[in-house]
Amino acid sequence: MHGGFGVVLSAALALSGALTLASRSFADDPTCDGSVTVVFKQKADLPQPVLALIAKVEPMADVGEPFEMTDALIGPPLPFQRFIAAQQSGCDLAINYEQGGRGYSHGLILLRQIGGDWMVRHGSSYPYSRLERIP
Repeated sequence: MHGGFGVVLSAALALSGALTLASRSFADDPTCDGSVTVVFKQKADLPQPVLALIAKVEPMADVGEPFEMTDALIGPPLPFQRFIAAQQSGCDLAINYEQGGRGYSHGLILLRQIGGDWMVRHGSSYPYSRLERIP
C-alpha cells in the first residue's frame, strides 16, 4: 500500500460505518457479514459487480499499469484513473485510486452493497460523485 492510504481507507470505512449505523445495520442485509474485512491489492480481485460499475463509469487501470497522469496526451489513449487499493468491511467498500489529467490527485469511492447491488455512497471526484445515492 502507498504511504498513508491505509489511514485514509481506515478513516473512510470508519465514516462509512458511522453512516451505516445511522441508516441501517448489517443485519438488514443478510448477504453482508460485518465481522469480515477484506483488503484488495489489485482491481481485478474486486467483486464482479463492482468491476462492472467501474467499467460502466470510466476505465480504471490496475495497480502498476500505465495511466494518463497528466493532461499531456502522448501515444495511445490511457485511463485517467489507476487503482491503488480497496478495503471491504461488511457491506461497505472503500476504493482508493489515483486521478490523472489536468491535476494529479487521489480519489476515494465509497460503495455500499444492498440486496446484492452495489451503489456509490461517495465519490470524491467526477464522474463518481454524480452517482452518489444514500439509501
